[in-house]
Amino acid sequence: QCAEKLPMKVRFFDVAQALSVLVELPGGETILVDLGESPTRPGCGLVCKEAHGRLLERLTAVLGERPISLVWITHQHSDHLGGAQGVFQHLRAKYLVDNGLDGETKQVARLHEMATNAGAIFRRVNPEKPNLPLTLEGPARVTPVVPPEWPASCDKNKNECSIGLRIDYCQSSVLFTGDAEEDAEASWDVQPATLLQVGHHGSDTSSTEEFLQKVQPKYA
Repeated sequence: QCAEKLPMKVRFFDVAQALSVLVELPGGETILVDLGESPTRPGCGLVCKEAHGRLLERLTAVLGERPISLVWITHQHSDHLGGAQGVFQHLRAKYLVDNGLDGETKQVARLHEMATNAGAIFRRVNPEKPNLPLTLEGPARVTPVVPPEWPASCDKNKNECSIGLRIDYCQSSVLFTGDAEEDAEASWDVQPATLLQVGHHGSDTSSTEEFLQKVQPKYA
């Protein structure tokens, strides 16, 4: 499957203290993990505006006229979905996935509305529906990382409701964790991965010794 040595590209965008990553699969599909922060978040000012502008500029440069195959929202915090309006106004997407929680809140409802208006199909991935909602071509394997059931702390802490995503290609793999904290990490069945997207609230809440021993990343 790796004889042609087509590359898988993983691009981490500079979106300040938010998260947005574009994966280009060897089969031609693209996956955008999280959308960065809102450019108008109160108290953030020029930092968020410039970060959002960089995201749109780089996405447009990389994708051109290609649609995003899958937009994957790890959890419902503004620094992971706040950039939705700009992304869906400027780019097309085939699917939007989130964990199915907080759909009644204004920000999440707006995300779903904008994605649907842009032609994307919305699907939930969670302990009850743990499978990827679309079939991807090519040799790469894309696997949702969800717990058998939500950790009890998920009720009060959206970080613990993060849905992870693992992508394997040839001898390389990347694991996206969103902002999963200790309870979520402990609930996941994970294997070693080449590249780990570190939970960006830091080792005070994430990246436990037990989790790192399971993942054993070469890069983080």
